[in-house]
Amino acid sequence: MLSQAALQPPFESINFDMDAVANIKRAINLTFGDEQPEVAGACVAIVNFLTEQLNGRRLHLTMSLLMDVVKPGSEESLFIALNYLSGARFNLLEMCFEFVDENDEYHPLTKSEISEARKTKQLLHPVSGEIVRDFESSVLVYFSTTQRADSILLKGVE
Repeated sequence: MLSQAALQPPFESINFDMDAVANIKRAINLTFGDEQPEVAGACVAIVNFLTEQLNGRRLHLTMSLLMDVVKPGSEESLFIALNYLSGARFNLLEMCFEFVDENDEYHPLTKSEISEARKTKQLLHPVSGEIVRDFESSVLVYFSTTQRADSILLKGVE
């Protein structure tokens, strides 16, 4: 399901803080519960996936992978769940960007680089410095786990 390329090497073997996981799930159900059960289900599915896959690793979560995780949920539910889990309350995930160049090489981009590219309608190639004019189709969005995800979900991580 999750390719090894999507994972960085493990930091060390760490135990999950099941109380923290239960508290997160409780908060999800209190927030969305009966009114938006599909969103609650998507949030819980993502949290379950993180507890299965995290293990001290920084995850690279594409939209395609996340849709598989929350299936059969809708894209709208996934977006709401990602917004919630990326928000200030839990901050488990962060939105990231990468540029895929003409050689199919991936280059991480900062949020400020994306912001500048949107303003100027052009992106500077991260390696060559050349202007990439129609960059939108070559920029991919993914989510990564945060250090806070480690500290919330895992025991013994600061």
